[in-house]
Amino acid sequence: MNYKAFSTNCILFLLLVAGVLLSNAQIIKPDVQSVQAAENGSVCRFGITSRQGSEGYDITRIGVGSYLDWGAGSNPSLPSGVEYIRVLRVREDLYPQTLANLPAWVQANLGSVWVVGNEPDTTYDYQDALLPEVYADRYYELATIISSLDPTATIAFGSVVQPTPIRLHYLDRAWDQLVSDAESSAAASNLIDIWSIHSFILNEQEYSWGTGIPPGFENDHDDAVIITNLADTYSIDIYKQRVNAFRNWMASKGERGKPLWITEYGSLMPPIDPPGGPDYYNVSDQDTANFMLATFDFMLSATDDQTGLPGDENRLVQRWFWYSLNDHRYNFGGSIFDPDNGKTPTLVGQAFIDYQSLNLAQPDLFPISLAIAPISYNPDRTLVNYRLTLNIGNALSADTSSSAQVWIYDGDPDGGGSLIAGPIASEAIQRCGGTRLVSADWKAIQPLTYHTLYVQVDPSGVSDSNPDNNRAAYSVFTNLPKLYFLPFLVIK
Repeated sequence: MNYKAFSTNCILFLLLVAGVLLSNAQIIKPDVQSVQAAENGSVCRFGITSRQGSEGYDITRIGVGSYLDWGAGSNPSLPSGVEYIRVLRVREDLYPQTLANLPAWVQANLGSVWVVGNEPDTTYDYQDALLPEVYADRYYELATIISSLDPTATIAFGSVVQPTPIRLHYLDRAWDQLVSDAESSAAASNLIDIWSIHSFILNEQEYSWGTGIPPGFENDHDDAVIITNLADTYSIDIYKQRVNAFRNWMASKGERGKPLWITEYGSLMPPIDPPGGPDYYNVSDQDTANFMLATFDFMLSATDDQTGLPGDENRLVQRWFWYSLNDHRYNFGGSIFDPDNGKTPTLVGQAFIDYQSLNLAQPDLFPISLAIAPISYNPDRTLVNYRLTLNIGNALSADTSSSAQVWIYDGDPDGGGSLIAGPIASEAIQRCGGTRLVSADWKAIQPLTYHTLYVQVDPSGVSDSNPDNNRAAYSVFTNLPKLYFLPFLVIK
């Protein structure tokens, strides 16, 4: 056949019904769910910091959802489900390098969390040590670059050493400068996705141990903390008071609706002295472990209906990062693994592992959304077949091989609803926000009718840690399929 001889005069187009093609699915959020899943599962709230890197350490064993090593451009090898948190250094000698590398870092790591600055309020220049106004200027510059290159990025402001009165004054000045740079409070707020602080309990006395006087407050530090009882450095009462104080400060700035992350905290007094001395004040592993577990209990449960995050059941803290995974025990307290003893768990580490094992044994599966799409008519073109696609989430689980079983009902299964499909097996659903899709066909349904579909999700082979959010109900409308006509060619 000579295709070049074709012309519009010798081709007749016949438009025939070629069938029904899959229409765009209507995605529906649940209108009834027993208990909505929290913004973060409890395991996902836990993070860890590391000075020695992660290589050779069994991070899965401690069950954290986040890892921070104060790097920005690297990509450490981490277990599945552990998020790498990137930190941008802003001190004088590092800021030019940060600015130069930032576009490439962002483009290579879309969707990342970026913490801008590391302890800009400290007096010690090995951290970021900036006047509050300078920190705000640099935050504004970096946040503007990040958000322009990656709208999916998450940006965190702050990371002061501890939320004490003098350091809240430091943040007052930094916030005021950010508002000036952005030209309004609303614009400044739009540049902040997360408020980040450290929450150590340290001395604020000039020329002494601890964290010193913030830059810009050398002549204004009457409210600086002076610690005379070193047991205060692991006081749960002081820790609670400061977290509450910071949430109050956030609310005073109109920032209550933002998550609060404590991106570094712990009990820093070492349990042992360095080889050959000197003789330090030591805090036992047991005292540090007791403090650590008390902070876990507090942050998992502490709420406030005036200052807590409304989207997280008014909880005060959304994530926290213990110091540390593996620092030398003669440097600081709190190491989970001992890098000088075969990378074995310390007493503190075993307490961490035991605490987490209560959370890690079970997943928390819950329905997220249901999509419905017509796929075909029945032969006499009166009833319609639909495709149902369910998105399932897992708020927490240590075992990434956990899968779900799903049942879908037309109507309440406890009130006479009929089974559409189930049990449907899903593939593995990762912890800390992992999701999976499962699908089923709903056949021979009267179109243009309303239904309430119920979904039940249960893990396979284990119990669910939060069974109250395993069921959801969805109001659906059975749309008509769209008919698509395809051209057929008849050659004369």
